[in-house]
Amino acid sequence: YLLASGGADGEVFIISLETPEEPNVFSPAQPPNATKHTSDVTKLAWNTQVSHILASTAQNGSCIVWDLKGKKAWCELREPLGGSFTDLCWNPDQGLNLVTASGDDKNPVIKLWDLRSSTSLPLATLSAHTQGILALSWCPTDTSLLLSCGKDNKTYLWDLYQMQTIYELPSSTNDENDLNRGVNNMMGDFGG
Repeated sequence: YLLASGGADGEVFIISLETPEEPNVFSPAQPPNATKHTSDVTKLAWNTQVSHILASTAQNGSCIVWDLKGKKAWCELREPLGGSFTDLCWNPDQGLNLVTASGDDKNPVIKLWDLRSSTSLPLATLSAHTQGILALSWCPTDTSLLLSCGKDNKTYLWDLYQMQTIYELPSSTNDENDLNRGVNNMMGDFGG
């Protein structure tokens, strides 16, 4: 059993709970391959297909994909405009696809990465939010669907095949019936 932790000092630690009474704590990359973020770690996510792969994002716009078996960083994705990554998700079905979210109010985008083809250019960039993105959720049963929410109080459902939003969840909680109606309509469209 492994847990991961990231901190304000840019460090990522892995905690092995094979012996819960004496947990083993280690870094994902050992010298001479020691790599670390240079700012606060904002998110950690285990790969959905390969149990020894972990990704971490940082406030300085870096995303490091760690190979725990190789004890090194496998690759690093960068946000070239200096924005921060606030979230990331691995594709539930394909271990080499992930999405990152930018918390930058000037460039609030979602980037879809295919690590087989490039670690310097995203496969696609999605934009609809007008302020930084706070969180992402990739649908575990239909990988064409992604949910994002932002500081602009918007929550979008994305169709990743069409690379566009297909639904905006109502942001008003004043009328719970409107919100329930919207969610039920959305789920009805997809057989839920």
